[in-house]
Amino acid sequence: MLGNEIVSALIDTGSTVSLIREDVSSKIVDHSRLSKINTVLYGLGQTEVITKGSFEYDFVLEKDPYSLTWHVVPTKQLNFEAIIGTDTLGQASLNFTQEGVMFHKHEEKAYLMQISRVHPEDELDFSHMLDSQVKNDLTRITSSYKPEKTESTYGTRRIILNDDIPVYQPERRLSYAEKKRVNKHIEEWLEQGIVRPSSSKYASPIVLVKNKKTYNKKRKKAPEYQVGDLVAV
Repeated sequence: MLGNEIVSALIDTGSTVSLIREDVSSKIVDHSRLSKINTVLYGLGQTEVITKGSFEYDFVLEKDPYSLTWHVVPTKQLNFEAIIGTDTLGQASLNFTQEGVMFHKHEEKAYLMQISRVHPEDELDFSHMLDSQVKNDLTRITSSYKPEKTESTYGTRRIILNDDIPVYQPERRLSYAEKKRVNKHIEEWLEQGIVRPSSSKYASPIVLVKNKKTYNKKRKKAPEYQVGDLVAV
C-alpha cells in the first residue's frame, strides 16, 4: 500500500531498482516533486527506457513499513503497476515458496552482553607484575567494578547518489613484484577478516605507497675514506 492507494507490484530479482508506472505515481505524489534526474534503464535486447524522475515514499507490505526510492516509468513502457527490485533486500529478506513470496523484515535490534559478576581472585592473576603500584591499581579497579545498564540510540543513514551509474576506475598496471606483494596482502587480509570478496560495480584502483622507513634501511651507507686510501675515479 502506497499512501492511500493499493498498488499491485511484481517482485523482480533481476531489477536493482524499484519502478512504478507514471499513471499510478500521479495518484500518490505530485509530479512536481519528482527529482530532475532521469535514469536510463536497460532491458532485454538492449532496450532503453528513460525514467521521468524518482521520489522516496514509504509503503506498507504485510503490515510492515518500508521505504524505497521509486523510479517513475512511462505508462506505455510498463505493464505492471509497480516493480519491487532488489533494493528492498536492505530492509527485508525474501523467501520464494509455492504459495508465493514471503517478506521477513529485518529487526533493528541490538543485544548487549553485560558482565554480571567478577571473580578477580579466581580469574585474574597479577603475580607476574613487578611494579607494586600498578598491581595495586589493577586490583582496586577490578574489585570495585560494578556493571551498569547502558542505553543506545539507533539510527540509520543512507547515501543518496545523483544517479545509478556506478563509479569506477580501471585497474592500474603493476609490475610482477608489486602485483605479487598486493596478492599476498589480500590473502592475509582475507584470512584475518579485514576484507571480504565483493561483486560490486563500484571500484577504485589500488595505490601502492613506498614505506620511507623500509626504503631508507635498504639504502647503502656512503663509504667513509681515510687519509692514504686509494680511490678509483
